[in-house]
Order: sequence, then C-alpha cells, then structure tokens
Amino acid sequence: MTAPAFRLAVVERLRAAQLTNAEHALARARAELDEAREHRRALGAQLLGCTPDGPGTGSAGWTTGAATGLAAGRVAAEFLATGQRREQLRERIAAADTRLSELGAQAEQARQAWVAARARLRAVEALHERHRVAIRRERDRRDQRTTDDLAALRHGATGHDLTTRQVAGPRTAGPGTGGTGTGG
Repeated sequence: MTAPAFRLAVVERLRAAQLTNAEHALARARAELDEAREHRRALGAQLLGCTPDGPGTGSAGWTTGAATGLAAGRVAAEFLATGQRREQLRERIAAADTRLSELGAQAEQARQAWVAARARLRAVEALHERHRVAIRRERDRRDQRTTDDLAALRHGATGHDLTTRQVAGPRTAGPGTGGTGTGG
C-alpha cells in the first residue's frame, strides 16, 4: 500500500504546482488587463481635454481672442490641428478597446485554467485522503487482531475460531455430534 500513497503524493504535488502556475498566470493576466484599462482611461481623459489652444478657456476665450485681432487663419489651423489630434486619440482609444477585449478574453481563459487546476488538485486530495483513511482502517484492524490474539493467548485459547479449527483438525462423527464424519 505504500507505493500507491507515494504515487498519490507525487500527483498531489504536481497538481499543487500546476495550481500555483495557474494562479501566477491569472495574476499576470489581471495585471495586464488593469494596466490596459488605466491606459484606456488616460486616453479618454486626453480626448476630453483636447481643445484648441487659445487665450482664456472654452469658447468665451476664443471669442475674446477673435475680438482682439487673432488672425482667422491661425484660429482655423488650431481647430484643424485639434481635430486631427482628437481623431488620433479616437483611433488610439479604438485600439485600446480592442486590446482590452483581447486581454479580457485572456484573463477569462486564465481564470478558467485556474478553476480547472483547482478542481484537479481537489480531486487528487480527496483520493489521497480516502487512501490515508483506508490505510488507517487497515492498520487499526491489524492492531485489533493482534490485540485479540494476545488476549486469547493470555487466557489459554489458541486464537480465532478459524485457527482453532485448523489446529484441532476436522470433527469426526461420534456420539451426540450429529455429524456425518466429514468435519465441520
């Protein structure tokens, strides 16, 4: 019985190592996903803050700037540059969204691999525990048998019924036995 216990222990260690690897892979996938989410949020904030440079803030600043004599060409160029910058940010946001989807799928695969590894480890642990219980029961039975045999020897008996019959030999027919002479 020692060999199966050894094999189960090896399999249990292997499954535990696989679970550890799956945990690390899941942690890496989640960290990458969190990093990608933060990058996407930063791009969104840049897009919201992307306005043409001009005096003052907002549209009132442009009105004031136009009233003070800013050339219409400069204003148009700044609006065009801002539009291009916003379009670049939108493209980067679309790429970041695609990356988020990919990383989300990878994180889900890593989570599923972790769940499967955990289930495999638990199954081996359950088998190993059942094996340990079976060994313990067998050891207890042997101990009890030894204790019973010692007690029987102390009281003058020769052991269990089966052992007594083997030592005494088969019974023969005699008066009052009701036997056939074949043993019993």
